[in-house]
Amino acid sequence: MATETDAGFQRSPWLFLLGVVIFLGSTVLFLFDLLEGNNVIRGLVANGVAAVILLGLAGLETLSNPESHVQTRFEALRAVVFFCGLYLFGAGLAVLAAALASHPDPRVGAAYVAVGGVVITVTFLTGGAEEGALGRLPTAIGLLGLVLALGSATLFAYDLATGRNALRGIILNGVGTAIFILWTAYDTPSDPESDIDTVSDALGIALLLYGSYLLVAGVVIVVTGLVAHDQGLIGALYLALAVVPVVLGFLFAPLDSLTESTTPDSSEEGETDEED
Repeated sequence: MATETDAGFQRSPWLFLLGVVIFLGSTVLFLFDLLEGNNVIRGLVANGVAAVILLGLAGLETLSNPESHVQTRFEALRAVVFFCGLYLFGAGLAVLAAALASHPDPRVGAAYVAVGGVVITVTFLTGGAEEGALGRLPTAIGLLGLVLALGSATLFAYDLATGRNALRGIILNGVGTAIFILWTAYDTPSDPESDIDTVSDALGIALLLYGSYLLVAGVVIVVTGLVAHDQGLIGALYLALAVVPVVLGFLFAPLDSLTESTTPDSSEEGETDEED
C-alpha cells in the first residue's frame, strides 16, 4: 500500500488546473504558429512544461492512492519519467507529421523521438526487479523494431512529400519489421495461451509474416515509384523475394492449429444456438 505521501490532485488543485490550462493553451499556440508560419518552439516548450507538471501531479496522486502498486517515491519517479518519455516520443511524431505539410524543422521532432525512445528504453529495462534488465531486453528489442518500422514509414512519407531519396525509409522499414517479426517468433512459444509450441512452428509463422510484408511493401514501393521516386526496382525485387518465405512459411507453419484457433468450437456453437 502506498503510504509515503498523500499529496496529489487534492492537495494541488490550482497547480493541476494551471497545468491543464498551459497544456491546452500551448497546444493552440503550436497550431497557431504552425498555420501562421511562426517559430513553433515556444508552443513546444510551454507544452512540455505543462506535461511535466501534470505528470508530476499524477505521480503524487498514484503514490497516495491506497490501491496503487507503487510503493516508494523512486517507483513513482520512474513511472513519471517513463510517461515523460512517452510524451516526448508522441510530441516528436506530431512535429514530424506537421513537417510533412508545413515548415517545422523535422530535426526537432527527430530529437524528441530519440530522447523519448532512450528514456522509455532505460526506464523499461530498469523497471523489473524480478526479470531484470536481461529478461526485459528481448521485449525492448522487439518494441524497438516496431518503433523503427512505424517511424521509417513516416520517414518514407516525408521523403515522398519533399522529393528526397526514399531509399533510407525503405531500408529502415525492412530492418525494423524484420526485428519485430523475429521477436514475435522468439516470444510466441513462451506464451502459455499460444498454440505455437515449437521453434519450427514459430519460424513458419515468422516466414509467413515477413513474406506477407514483402508483398505489401513491394506493391507500395512499385506504385509510389511510378510517380514519386526511382526505387521501383526494389519494389519489384521485394515481390520476387516474397515467394520464398511465403512458400517456406506454408511448409513450416502449423496451419491446422491456426485454422482451429479461428474456428469456433462445436460446444461453443451449441451453447450459442441454445442462447439464441
